[in-house]
Amino acid sequence: MSFRLKTILGIALIEGVLLLLLVYTSVDYLKRSNQEQIAARAQATGALFSAAAKDAIISTDLSTLQELADELIANTEVKYVKVFGQNQLLASAGEPVLLTRLATLDANVAAVDDGILDINVDVKASAFVVGHVKMGFSIAKLDEYVVQASTRIGSIAALEMILVALFSWLLGMYLTRNLSQLKRASQQILQGETLVQIPVVGKDEIAQTTAAFNDMSAQISTRTHDLESANTRLNTILSAAIDGYIIINTQGIITQVNPAVSRVFGYDSEELIGENVAIFLPAPDRHRHDGYIQHYLDTGAAGIIGKGREVTAQHKDGHLFQVDLSVSRMEIEEELMFLGLVKDLTDIKRQQDAAKRSEAILLATLDASQDALITIDISGRVLEFNDAAVGLFGYTREQAIGETLEDLIIPPEYHQAHAMGMEHYRRTGEGPVLNKQIEVTALTKDRTPVPVEMTIIPIQLGDDVLMTAFLRDITERKQIEDKLKLAKQQAEMGSKAKSRFLATMSHEIRSPLNAVLGSVDLLLDSELDQDQQIYARTANEAGSALLSTINDILDFSKIEAGQMVLTKQTFTPAKLVTQVLQVLAPKALEKGIHLASFINRNVPDYLVGDEQRLRQVIHNLVDNAIKFSESGCISVQMWIPDSHAEDIQLCCKVEDQGIGIPEADQQTLFNEFSQVHDENNTSYKGTGLGLAICAELIHMMGGEISLKSELGQGTCFEFDVRLQLDEKQPLKLLNVPSHCRVLLVHPDATLSALMKKQYSQHGVQLISVTQVEQVYKTTVVKGRFNLILVDDSCLFDLDNKQINLLSRDFLFSGGMICALVSSMSRDISQLMASIGLEQVVNKPISREMLLGLLNGQHAHQLTDQGAVSIEDESIDTRVTPAGVRLLLAEDSKANQLVAGALLSKAGYQVDFAKNGQEALEMALSHDYQLILMDMRMPQMDGLDSTRHIMQQKPSQLIVAMSANVLKQDVEQCFAAGMQDFISKPVKREELLETVAKWVQHQPTEPIEEQATAPESIHEQLWLDTDVVDELLAALSEESVQQMMSVFIIEAEERLGVLKQAQQRLQDESFDFDLIETQAHTLKSSAGSFGASALFEISKTLESAAREKQVTLLTESLIAIEKTGTETLRVYRQKFGGEHG
Repeated sequence: MSFRLKTILGIALIEGVLLLLLVYTSVDYLKRSNQEQIAARAQATGALFSAAAKDAIISTDLSTLQELADELIANTEVKYVKVFGQNQLLASAGEPVLLTRLATLDANVAAVDDGILDINVDVKASAFVVGHVKMGFSIAKLDEYVVQASTRIGSIAALEMILVALFSWLLGMYLTRNLSQLKRASQQILQGETLVQIPVVGKDEIAQTTAAFNDMSAQISTRTHDLESANTRLNTILSAAIDGYIIINTQGIITQVNPAVSRVFGYDSEELIGENVAIFLPAPDRHRHDGYIQHYLDTGAAGIIGKGREVTAQHKDGHLFQVDLSVSRMEIEEELMFLGLVKDLTDIKRQQDAAKRSEAILLATLDASQDALITIDISGRVLEFNDAAVGLFGYTREQAIGETLEDLIIPPEYHQAHAMGMEHYRRTGEGPVLNKQIEVTALTKDRTPVPVEMTIIPIQLGDDVLMTAFLRDITERKQIEDKLKLAKQQAEMGSKAKSRFLATMSHEIRSPLNAVLGSVDLLLDSELDQDQQIYARTANEAGSALLSTINDILDFSKIEAGQMVLTKQTFTPAKLVTQVLQVLAPKALEKGIHLASFINRNVPDYLVGDEQRLRQVIHNLVDNAIKFSESGCISVQMWIPDSHAEDIQLCCKVEDQGIGIPEADQQTLFNEFSQVHDENNTSYKGTGLGLAICAELIHMMGGEISLKSELGQGTCFEFDVRLQLDEKQPLKLLNVPSHCRVLLVHPDATLSALMKKQYSQHGVQLISVTQVEQVYKTTVVKGRFNLILVDDSCLFDLDNKQINLLSRDFLFSGGMICALVSSMSRDISQLMASIGLEQVVNKPISREMLLGLLNGQHAHQLTDQGAVSIEDESIDTRVTPAGVRLLLAEDSKANQLVAGALLSKAGYQVDFAKNGQEALEMALSHDYQLILMDMRMPQMDGLDSTRHIMQQKPSQLIVAMSANVLKQDVEQCFAAGMQDFISKPVKREELLETVAKWVQHQPTEPIEEQATAPESIHEQLWLDTDVVDELLAALSEESVQQMMSVFIIEAEERLGVLKQAQQRLQDESFDFDLIETQAHTLKSSAGSFGASALFEISKTLESAAREKQVTLLTESLIAIEKTGTETLRVYRQKFGGEHG
């Protein structure tokens, strides 16, 4: 047992005995003290109770006694009480068990054996005992208190024991710590540790002993460290040496080697120790070695001592190799030893051989190379001239070596540049032509120029710098490039010729086609019998197909020639889809195909892009879907994917349930003139250009197109385009009543699903069934609906009774039953009238129509004649202002006949001019509300005629009507001063709508009566009153007046700048940036303040300046001067303002 443990146990034993005595005494004292207190409290309680009950006992007031007894039991520690009077029990209270037991009085608390202190108190009156009271007090709390006190005192005692034990342990630690440290330190030194130190605390004898031990340990550590360091350094140096060392004695016996020797000779160190050093030599040379050592010992002649030499050594495996050996003499403790340093020359020899081989290969390669190689030094002297250089330049190698390049191959005009380049490299170490392929002209020996491709590479060899030039004869390549350039020029000329040919053919085909289609339209409007109507419609369809083919060819030729230019304007995607489906609805109706659309709620109301080209793509895809489908539903879906890009990615999907496309044909579907079904079925007509044009247009709009198709199941085309968001347009909110429900009766599941998807995005529930009977039979239809839609294909299953039942059982008050009709045939009209269904809506149904129906919009009443009254926002071409006189400038009599008949039939007075000169004369001698001008006419074309007319009558309205539909042709028309463009062949609706647009708001009186004020006739052209009305609605009249004054002043300034630019054009000084900037700013302000004509010509001028089209730019500058003058005249007349 250790000294420390003995100390701890002794102190703990003494402390434990003392604490047990203290705990026993304290608990006993507390117990006796509390027993006395309880006894005293019990006597006091009995005395008080007897005093309180005395009168009641005397008077035998049992109720009072019982009340006192109950109160005592309730509020004290008394467990029971009995009140006696003259040995008669008067009242009692407490626990029943205690009341019935036979209790014996307890002398004191210590005598209690049942937990109840039983006492008896006499009740006296005037020294007479009138009764007595027996009580029982509980001493349970006393026992609990004693237990708690014992526990707490015991806990304190235990804690004290622990603290004493801890203190004793610390004391023992203090007494034995230094001895333990000395013991551990001694053991560490015995185990080989160095610099073992013990902390010294205090100044007593133990501290002094510790300090002496530390001094001894430090000295031992220092000596040990010095010896180990010296040994480590030596071993590290010898072991890390790349070269081997061998120590031998005077007898040639090996005493020590380093690891390098083992690597070089292949022996382990243990194998070499004790062997003769001759083991490293070839067998024939071994006997000589001992003679060398003995000769040195005898004579002292140091033949090899201190010198290095190359010798042949033998490896353990027997192969011979070269080593470099140097021997040194040394004495260790007066013993003579020899140190041999050995270096393996195998790698060096191998590298030398490889270098020689590489040099030989390089020289052979350079000599065999087809590229000429010339190496010069920094002074420009030739150092190397290979065989290819000899063949290229005609000099022999001997003639070229040592000469300068200027004297050999550099043309005289480049001598100075070469000298400056070399001098620049000598100063900076850099050169603009180094490490680059450049084309230069070199001279041969006979001074013939040769085009070469040259690469110069600088080579650093120590302190010397060489330059190697690789030169390749590119004479043949240059000839090929010249041929390619010529071929490219010829191809471009051919492309231009093709474009001119297409433009000419377009004009030559469109002009007679105009007469054909116009005549057919006139025939269809006349009274024809059934066969004649069939023939006329067939001719009209054939002519339209021919026109479509021409348009496809023109579009593809524009794309192929890079002339297709996208425009940007604000449009509504949802409206675009609706219009495409409405146009193609009659074609789909003929084949019994349903058309449906879904426009996702995340598609913005207004986007900026080329609306016409996007419309062309969707129209072509839907048209193809109708062509290759016999039934089912064709759907168009549009959405915006989740994206953080700046541009809007508009995605569109066109899906049909047609014949499908074989997988093998899907890869070539977007190639030009590709017709998948042309070999199997000739009923599918077309040029095969439609999808190719769509793919190119989508690519131009920054998107891609793909398809999925399964033969016999249908086809799905999906594409995306990149557009911009028009943030200037107001947010359009589609308000839908909350909690709306719609019931749809339609046979097509696809259309029903899309309508349900569309309604669900706006919180509307749609229930669909395929037949009217299912409304009553299926469990899906429950409750009432705000709207019931019935497809016209299901109307024949309805009668008046069923309509009334639907209204009574399934329609909310104020709800509506509406028929979805494709066209109002006589049978449908009569049926709806007979069943009492008056509300109809035209198919195909758009998103706005679906939501508007819930607000009572887009549904129309059935008239008495059975026709649907539909509100049309377009211009009513049937209403012609009285006295409107038109001039038609057209050289083709057939076209004069057709266009004149169409216009005359619409109520216009038409005069004819057969060439541009005649049109000019008639326009200047008469007042025409509108002139329709062809472009190509004899004597004077339409452009020149328009320019002359606008010079004399700037307010004259002129609309182009031409078969030249290329972009540059249309731009030339606007630049000349025309306000609109109608392409041939002319469609009656387009012709009448365009004419009506420009003359609709003209005064209805005869023109002759307006001759006194011609400037007021076309004020609407120069000033858009709708824009002015919007400004007046948003601002005060005074503010608008001030804004218009600022606009007039700014427009005058910018028109002045453009006029100066026009004058500079005569000197061929083209400041395109200035013109573009001025035109752009003028366009923006003109558009903002309603100057329509000035806006259009500014837009054309800006585009011409941006694309640097000089001819169009010149014409636009002339036109904008006249248009600006007339615009400012109208604005001053209306808003005032002084001339600038």
